[in-house]
Amino acid sequence: MTKIAIITDSDASLPDWVAQKFNIDIVSILINFGEESYTACVDIDDAELFRLIDKYNKLPTTAAPSPNDFYLAFQKAFEAGADEIVCICVSSQISATYQRSRSPSRAISW
Repeated sequence: MTKIAIITDSDASLPDWVAQKFNIDIVSILINFGEESYTACVDIDDAELFRLIDKYNKLPTTAAPSPNDFYLAFQKAFEAGADEIVCICVSSQISATYQRSRSPSRAISW
């Protein structure tokens, strides 16, 4: 039977319990409020994000994960025994995340 890994980006805002229950790996975007940068799902959760939006009365800017971030997630999945990967990203119409997921910084050949 084929083992399929699921990878998404943190824009999916999956609750931790969902990601853990279904073994979904999350690649984090960067969230910026002025000079402060946060790695989604690592340095900041959705509750804190909305607290900061209320505090500053404005939306943050964001940055897509690097191609290397996706490379590492793909490598981890293959090393854990995945035969295939399904990567679900935020729309390419509003973010560079999808393009970054398609161009990992290293050749993937397992």
